[in-house]
Amino acid sequence: MIYPDHKKWADIIFKPYLYRLFKHHFYSMILLDEQPVVKEKVPLLLLPNHSSWWDGFFIYLLNRKFFHRRPYLMMLEEQLSQNRFFRHVGAYSIDSASSAEMKKSLRFTLDLFQPKDAGRLICIFPQGELQAWHKRPIEFRRGIEFLLKRIPLPVQILLLGIRIEFLNEQYPQVFFQFSPLQLVDAFGTFSVEHLALSMQDLLEDLQHRIIEQEKGNVIFCGRRSVNERMQIFSGKG
Repeated sequence: MIYPDHKKWADIIFKPYLYRLFKHHFYSMILLDEQPVVKEKVPLLLLPNHSSWWDGFFIYLLNRKFFHRRPYLMMLEEQLSQNRFFRHVGAYSIDSASSAEMKKSLRFTLDLFQPKDAGRLICIFPQGELQAWHKRPIEFRRGIEFLLKRIPLPVQILLLGIRIEFLNEQYPQVFFQFSPLQLVDAFGTFSVEHLALSMQDLLEDLQHRIIEQEKGNVIFCGRRSVNERMQIFSGKG
């Protein structure tokens, strides 16, 4: 297992690099619905869908924008071993090919929820791997069930829907939508099947809102598209 090792210098380097990367590749990032309000002294478990290479970077942005917590993000060991810098901004590994290593990662995750360090954000992609956005039914790995049965309580759970779309601009837009906050204070409240169905409903609602062209709240402005630059050049912008 590769453990996280937060470093202030890594965050100082990573933030401007990532924002430049976003600005180069995306037109905007939009939150549909309201910003979630979370309890300060209760650990937060964030469960996003996973359909793009960018998803871990989006989590970094959303944490800085909304939660301001020390982040911990579970990555596949094969990926993290090739990009060890990410451990300095909170990434740690899981090796699904090894039962022993997987249990080690899950136990480490449980330790992150200890009350003495309640101001943490723990992010896990419950699908366990990149999956096409339209894949149905949504299925969560059983490791999530292992955690839900053992996490020290209380804990806050947020599902997160992420979708990248090419719409009216040259560059893609990213849409985010959070589920209602779920405060779990008793074991057995949620099953992995319940969470998977909730994620499926969240993604369907996100898709509907995008189709209906809801404006939402722009949380990041990226690169101007060609048509915008042409309008400015012609004096129409």
